[in-house]
Amino acid sequence: MEIRNMVDVRKFLGRYGYFIYTGEPLGDLEMIKDEVKEMFQAHILDKEDYIRLMKVIAREEEALKKNR
Repeated sequence: MEIRNMVDVRKFLGRYGYFIYTGEPLGDLEMIKDEVKEMFQAHILDKEDYIRLMKVIAREEEALKKNR
């Protein structure tokens, strides 16, 4: 699966039963980052997927902070 944006990140996490929505976009990103880290540490994600996911999340976080 190609991971290019947050829709792709959410779809990817949904495949594992993770659905995160708090109503606060930055809060969602923090929770998503935590879940991705835990999945990597549990060897559910390989290094490539982990890096791809974290890059997209970081880019989204930067965009949200810039638009505040």
